[in-house]
Amino acid sequence: MTPLSTVSAPSSRQFQARQGHNGAVYGVAFSPDGKTLASAGKDRIVRLWDVTKGKEKAQLKGHKGPVFSVAFGSDTILASGANDDTVKLWDVPAAKERTTLKGHNREVRSVAFGPKGAVLASGSGDRTVRLWHGETGAALVTLNTGEIVRAVAFRHDGKLLATGSEQRTVKLWNVPSSK
Repeated sequence: MTPLSTVSAPSSRQFQARQGHNGAVYGVAFSPDGKTLASAGKDRIVRLWDVTKGKEKAQLKGHKGPVFSVAFGSDTILASGANDDTVKLWDVPAAKERTTLKGHNREVRSVAFGPKGAVLASGSGDRTVRLWHGETGAALVTLNTGEIVRAVAFRHDGKLLATGSEQRTVKLWNVPSSK
C-alpha cells in the first residue's frame, strides 16, 4: 500500500480557504452519497459544501459555542455536537435545524450515527455517551463511561459502539436495540 504522503499533488483538489470558516475547523463529514461535505468550526457554524463544485451551499447557525463534530445519518439528516452542551439535528436539503438534543452537561466532542441513521451517539466531557433515536432525537440510553469522551464510532452492524477517552482508553459497548 502506498503511503498517502506519496500521492502526487496533481490528483488532489483543494477548497478555497478564503471561503471557509473564521477559525479552526474541528470536524468534517461526507454525506452518504458523497456529494455534500459538512465542516464544523470554532466560529460556531456548520457549513455545507457542494463537493463537485467546491463551493459553499449553506451555513447552519444555531450553536452557542464552537462545533466539534458532525455526522450524517443520511443524505438529508446531519448531527452536530458543540461546546454549548447540545447536539443539533439538521435538515440538510432545507438547511435548517430540526431539533436540539439536550441532556449533556458538558461539551459534546463527538457524534456518530449507527447503520442507516437509526441511532445517534454523542460523547461528552460529562463522562457519558448518550444514544438518541436518529430521526426524532428521542433519548434512548445514557452510558456512564467514567471518562471524558472524545470519540464515538459504531461498528458497521451497529451492535458495538467504541468510545475513546481523554484517559487514553478505548472501550467497546454493546448497543441496545433502537426499538
